[in-house]
Amino acid sequence: MSPIKYIPLGIFATLTFGTVSAYAVGLSTSWENTTLSQDECIKRAEVAMRNSGFSNLKIGSESIFADRKEYSGSIRCITSKKIIFFVVAGPSSDTAGDLRKTILDNF
Repeated sequence: MSPIKYIPLGIFATLTFGTVSAYAVGLSTSWENTTLSQDECIKRAEVAMRNSGFSNLKIGSESIFADRKEYSGSIRCITSKKIIFFVVAGPSSDTAGDLRKTILDNF
């Protein structure tokens, strides 16, 4: 069994979002329970990101990623586990939190 290794936040954000700078320090996350289907969740995630001012959307079967200036956001629909995970990362944790709340409100 190998030990768990520490990954600095900047590297985590870069690995997770791809477009987030290695200097990103702000991260805001939350999750919600859901009874939505996978397709409906992804459709709502796309609308929520667009209505929250995010662009350059990348849509997968379980996740959607998007950018808003120096911030990156993601909504992960894991409807088989009945949860939706919301993440925003960027230079300011306060702004990341505000953007995450905006996405959640638009979802």
